[in-house]
Amino acid sequence: MLGKYGEEGDRLIFKILNSGDKVKKADLDALAEGNLARFSNSLAEKALRYDLTVPFARFVVQHQNDLSFPFKRYQIQPVWRADRPQHGRYQEFYQCDADVVGSDSLIYEVDFVQLFDEVLFNLGIPDFTIKINNRKILIRYSRGEW
Repeated sequence: MLGKYGEEGDRLIFKILNSGDKVKKADLDALAEGNLARFSNSLAEKALRYDLTVPFARFVVQHQNDLSFPFKRYQIQPVWRADRPQHGRYQEFYQCDADVVGSDSLIYEVDFVQLFDEVLFNLGIPDFTIKINNRKILIRYSRGEW
C-alpha cells in the first residue's frame, strides 16, 4: 500500500507495530537521521485495509485473462485510517464501492444511479436527491424522476 497514495496517503495508513524479534529490524539509522517516515515503516510490516480501490485494481490486473469485460462489481467492507478524524469522521468505517472496468460508456453511470436509488430506498431514507458532478452527464435525479 505504501506509495500508492503519495506521501500524505502513506501517513494515513493504519499500521500495526511489529512485536517480538521483528522489532529488532527497526531502522535506527533512519531515526538518528530524523527520517521518521522511514523509521515508522521499519516498525510495521502489516497494516489494516486503507481503501478498497487498490486491491480491486490489483485483482483486475491479476485476473484480466479470466474476467469478462466490462466487469462490474460492488464491495462493502470495513477500512481504517490512521489520521485523527475530523468531527463526524471515524478511524474505522465501511467503504461501499461500485465499479465498472473495461468500458468508456456512460450507460454504466445510469446503473450506478439506479444502484444508489435502490440502496437508499431500501435503507428507508424517504427523501433524497442524487447529484452527479460530471460535465459529460448533466442530470438531476430525484426518486424516480430524471
